[in-house]
Amino acid sequence: MNIKSLSLIVGALCALQTTGYAQLESKGASTKSVHKAAPKLTPTYKPVAKTTKKMAPSGAMIAFAQDKIDLGNIKEDAVIPNQFEFTNTGVKPLVITSVKGTCGCTAPEYPKTPILPGEKGVITITYTAKNKVGPQKPEITVSTNGSPSTVKIKLEAWVDQIPGGVQ
Repeated sequence: MNIKSLSLIVGALCALQTTGYAQLESKGASTKSVHKAAPKLTPTYKPVAKTTKKMAPSGAMIAFAQDKIDLGNIKEDAVIPNQFEFTNTGVKPLVITSVKGTCGCTAPEYPKTPILPGEKGVITITYTAKNKVGPQKPEITVSTNGSPSTVKIKLEAWVDQIPGGVQ
C-alpha cells in the first residue's frame, strides 16, 4: 500500500467518523462516549526497496567532456574561440536544436546534422571581450532532443581593461 492509497483511506474514515458524529448529535446523543469507544487506527506499510540499478538509455543522451572553460586573464579586445566536445552516449541519434548565450559576447557554432550513438561532436563558442571588464561568466544553453533536453555550459574570464577602451 502506498502513501496515496493510505491518505485516501484515512480521509474516507475521517469523513465517515464526522458523519457518524453529526447523526448522533442530531438525535441528541453525546459524542464524548462515542469518541472514547472509537478504535485507534495505526497505519501499517512496507517500505519500498531502493534500487541502485541504472536504467539503460532509451534515446539520445548528451555528455560533455567539460562543461566549463576558464579563459584566465584576457584583454578587453580579445576574441577567443573555445571548443566544447560532447558525446552522444544514448542509443538514438542526437540532434542539437539550439545553442544560445546569455549575452551577445558569445557566438555559437554547432553541428546541424544528427550525431549518431557513440559519436562525438564539437560546439564552438567564440567569446568577444569588447566592452567587458572584470569577472565574466557567460552561460550558454544547449537544447537537444536527448536527455537532458537542456544543458548549460560556461565560460569564465577576468577581462583587463585597455586604457582608453576598445575602439
